[in-house]
Amino acid sequence: MRIATLVLRVLIAAGPILLGLMAGVAEAAAMAKQSQLTGFGAPMRFAIVRSNVEGCEPNCPQWISAEGAITQETPALLRKILKQAGKDRLPVLINSVGGDVDASLAMGDIIRANRLDVGVGWTFFDGCMPTSLVCKLPEQQRGVYRGVPVTWRAYCFSTCPFILAGGQKRLAGGAMVGVTQFSTTVTSQRVFYEERYRVVNGRKQLIGRKIVKRDPVKSYTTTNLDKSSQRKLTAHMSKMGVQNGFMALLAKAQPLSVYFLTGKEAMAVKLVTDLASARTLVDNQLCQATPTAANCIVIVSKVMEQ
Repeated sequence: MRIATLVLRVLIAAGPILLGLMAGVAEAAAMAKQSQLTGFGAPMRFAIVRSNVEGCEPNCPQWISAEGAITQETPALLRKILKQAGKDRLPVLINSVGGDVDASLAMGDIIRANRLDVGVGWTFFDGCMPTSLVCKLPEQQRGVYRGVPVTWRAYCFSTCPFILAGGQKRLAGGAMVGVTQFSTTVTSQRVFYEERYRVVNGRKQLIGRKIVKRDPVKSYTTTNLDKSSQRKLTAHMSKMGVQNGFMALLAKAQPLSVYFLTGKEAMAVKLVTDLASARTLVDNQLCQATPTAANCIVIVSKVMEQ
């Protein structure tokens, strides 16, 4: 038996590597920068809010305020606020420029699993704000902020509609809902390997490999979604009850811009279930009806108990 050892230098060109989807939203990003003063462009933060409209106590509507950009950590924060809400089934008022695709899809799934309603709107806080570093909530509020819902200049852009789609009721009347083309960043590089073989009875057997050189990484961005990503997004929206026409709306967006959906378009693909405002999800009248809405929470003060 004849055994020999060979050392070969092999050039292997690595194929395209899909790094991930990102929202191509120059206009939305600009709005995010402009809105830093209110915290809307910062990473999304959550808060449980109780209506501060005069005359609603002791039975007032409450909701979850979700405002800001969506990051990989955002789904975990959503689960945390839902744990704080406990058995109270509170609607979500969202105001977001979008962000991470996978995180947005996960949030849509979480909202649907908890049978929550979603509306596009933001909260005008009375007293302490969730972003404040100096204001501390009174102990009797038990982590619940006070505020009023607002839909004026509210928006849900880019990946945010994937979250909106998770709601049982999906309302965006008076707000802006926009979609974008999603860009995919692809990178590739050439890698040189040193491979060691041995020859056994005239046949080569690989016994070792190590990288000896890498050429600089080259990357490019394309708005052409690969078939896997298309199937993933389509499957999510279909599961949420949104029709396939939604994906066609994405194509209407110019590169690096937002296409604003009309109420008719949003209703046609069932992205929204009604043209009503998100404020109807947290209206004080909900707590005066019989039966009262699930998000109407009764708080009896100590003075009343006495």
